[in-house]
Amino acid sequence: MNSKIYAFVLFLFAGNSNGKQFKIVDPCNQIAILKENNAAYGIPGVFHKNGQIPPNWETKSSTHIPFAQIEDANAVVVSLPHGSSVDHSITTFWIEDENGKIISCKELSGNVEFQKEVFVIPATTSHIIPFEHCSLHGVWKGTPVDRFEALILKNKQYGKVGEFTKANHPDGFKFESHFPKVSFGSELITVVVDHASPTDEHGVSLIWVKDQTGAVIESRSFSSEKPQMIFKRPAEATVITAWAYCNLHGVWATTVFLNPSSPMHGEL
Repeated sequence: MNSKIYAFVLFLFAGNSNGKQFKIVDPCNQIAILKENNAAYGIPGVFHKNGQIPPNWETKSSTHIPFAQIEDANAVVVSLPHGSSVDHSITTFWIEDENGKIISCKELSGNVEFQKEVFVIPATTSHIIPFEHCSLHGVWKGTPVDRFEALILKNKQYGKVGEFTKANHPDGFKFESHFPKVSFGSELITVVVDHASPTDEHGVSLIWVKDQTGAVIESRSFSSEKPQMIFKRPAEATVITAWAYCNLHGVWATTVFLNPSSPMHGEL
């Protein structure tokens, strides 16, 4: 059945937008339809802070716009202060990446005043966008979160702002076992951190690399293996920066100039 026709059938079954609940079966597999159904409220598209929302719904933003917070290198928490009842509840949380791809979805249950769910983030995902579906007020999305920048911001808890380097890191932190070492040839780039293999208590669990334009060219997670990655050298890359995240000692960075003609060729 065509999705638009199917959405219409759902409306006939569940009622209209005047306070009747949308009874969507298996919402995590019906996300496209959930978004389409927002048109029943008179405003097409997903509702969000900087976009259009239905008339007289301005006060609903605080209890319907989901909030995403990076919990760790590979986890994000999505939360929302919205109560739950038989006739009115948040049915679903999900997250999408910077390309609009659905990463993960969770159906919600239970009579709670504050909804909160943890999602695992793939290593290659740079931005997280949280979404929620309310049984009475449709689909809303929150502010996108830059996963990598959020991890760097966490460094301020150690008394230093920005990523840590040899010249800028907290006293007592071991530079040699945390900064990413970069080596390269004409075809391959290697990034390695001389840190013990990760454990649940301590370890480097994520490395990512960007080129001179800020584009992510490689990103990998580590659970129990030594933090090291080898990847093909992009032809257009002239400068790269590698970051490594340690759950106890923050984000560390190294910048390397790849152009042999550069007076700063090699590690910065």
